[in-house]
Amino acid sequence: MRSAAKLGGVRVDLKLMALGMSARTPVDAFLHWMQVEAGASPRTLEAYQRDLRGLTGFLKRRGIQDPNAASPEDIEAWARWLAKRGLAATTRRRHMAAARSFYKHQRAEGRLSNDPLRRLDPPKRPQRLPRVATAKEVAAMLRAAAEGSMPVRDVALLEVLYGTGIRASEAAGLRLRDQIPAQRALRVMGKGRKERIVLLGQPAVRALDAWLQERAIRVSGKDEGRLFLSRTGRPMDRKALWKRLRILADAAGVRTMHPHRLRHAFATDLLRGGADLRVIQELLGHARLETTRIYTHLASSKLAETIAQHHPRA
Repeated sequence: MRSAAKLGGVRVDLKLMALGMSARTPVDAFLHWMQVEAGASPRTLEAYQRDLRGLTGFLKRRGIQDPNAASPEDIEAWARWLAKRGLAATTRRRHMAAARSFYKHQRAEGRLSNDPLRRLDPPKRPQRLPRVATAKEVAAMLRAAAEGSMPVRDVALLEVLYGTGIRASEAAGLRLRDQIPAQRALRVMGKGRKERIVLLGQPAVRALDAWLQERAIRVSGKDEGRLFLSRTGRPMDRKALWKRLRILADAAGVRTMHPHRLRHAFATDLLRGGADLRVIQELLGHARLETTRIYTHLASSKLAETIAQHHPRA
């Protein structure tokens, strides 16, 4: 049985933490490089570890022990196998992205001359629009939070998620030191350990101030300096945060609510209000503008209405 530990709430093999130059396989060496040199988050490490094990397991069933010995034909067979398993296009893209990163690293390290993925095109990304929480749904959840078992914390949590658009994992990772009161802002550590500043509206500022007063009473000495705590004074992790939001959504009669719907609402409301797409990209922490551009579809009806009202040739 593999020994594993929880790192940032995610199970990652202990082996990765002490591999160094003694890595037994190319995948081990790559994962160690991601952890130590690239600064990958525990959740990213877990995903890459799982997906690359799937690749190497498939290759071994074809008699290929070293993934660097795989041919383009082998990789194409692997891609067909993923499709036959009925995996969604987004999941298959993730598997292929992990493999592409692995083989890119192997070439950079001089262990491989040709890219076995060179003939492989990733499946097309489905153009599904994200579901956005409505203002009515958010208001209903805020009312449910105010009447719940931990009203001060829950209202602050909702105001921060909806008012900044940060991810659930980013909210769970917030620490007291991440507050910037003079700027009414929070310092957020996003994907790829990229830091950004998000601004707080007045409702979020008031809600956080109230929570900080209550937090000082609830602190247990095991809070790790985290901003949002459980009833027992321990840090709320991402799963606990998700669970709490589902409870509040149920109490408010809101169906299929999760933190990303609040994030989508934040971005869409900004775009409808006339914010520049690149500003929204920065606030959301998107690496690529194309990721942010999907919100233009969500806001298109409002933009069309604005043009009809104000453009002389509409």
